[in-house]
Amino acid sequence: MTDLLLQAKDRLLAAELAYQEADSSLNLAMTQLEVAQKDRSEAQRNFEIKTLNYSLAIQNASNLEVQPYLSEKSLTAANHDLDVTKKEYDAAQGIKHEQESISQAAFYTVVQAQAVYDATKLEFDSANYDYARILRERKIPLLGELEPANQTEIPPENIDFLMQFLNHPLPDYEGMDNLSDDQQVTNADYDTSLPFEKRPAIEKPPFIMELQPTMDKSNIGHITWHFDSPIPPKNENKMEN
Repeated sequence: MTDLLLQAKDRLLAAELAYQEADSSLNLAMTQLEVAQKDRSEAQRNFEIKTLNYSLAIQNASNLEVQPYLSEKSLTAANHDLDVTKKEYDAAQGIKHEQESISQAAFYTVVQAQAVYDATKLEFDSANYDYARILRERKIPLLGELEPANQTEIPPENIDFLMQFLNHPLPDYEGMDNLSDDQQVTNADYDTSLPFEKRPAIEKPPFIMELQPTMDKSNIGHITWHFDSPIPPKNENKMEN
């Protein structure tokens, strides 16, 4: 192989490796984004529940404070419930914000991986096209293809025989039909002692069998053939009365 072909092959292998790596990175990034979006949805639902609990705890503590005969123990329990729901609300809100950040980062990772994938795919297609083009220009067979067999030159005598055959005028077959076999051989335009390859053409045989199809009405759809033969049929012996 020439240096240009080797460079094209090296470029193709490098482009294929980069394309495969980009494809794996894109698949991994999409999987991480799917997981991040699922965790974000769960964090959002949990935050909504904690928000509702915290709102009910605030409302309950406010209602207890306006009652005139509220015991100190009931008020302490209400404030404790309010503190607990407030901490759960704050924790759920923090998890929600964290999952939103993770999901956003996973989305940007997918965008970047997609851009790298597109670039490596274009480079791989271009390298593959250039490599195939160089192979075609150099007429180098692809992997698995057989090299064309070397064709031998046609001998000059074969060419001369073909030209003589093409230039030879056609005989008058219509006028020869009424001649006998001896006359046809005698009137030939070439010496019969010549070998076959030296003869100018092939003469029409003295007799050509003609096929005549006939249709049997009792057997529709089938064709029977009758042959005209130059040899008369043998006379059948007839028994005398």
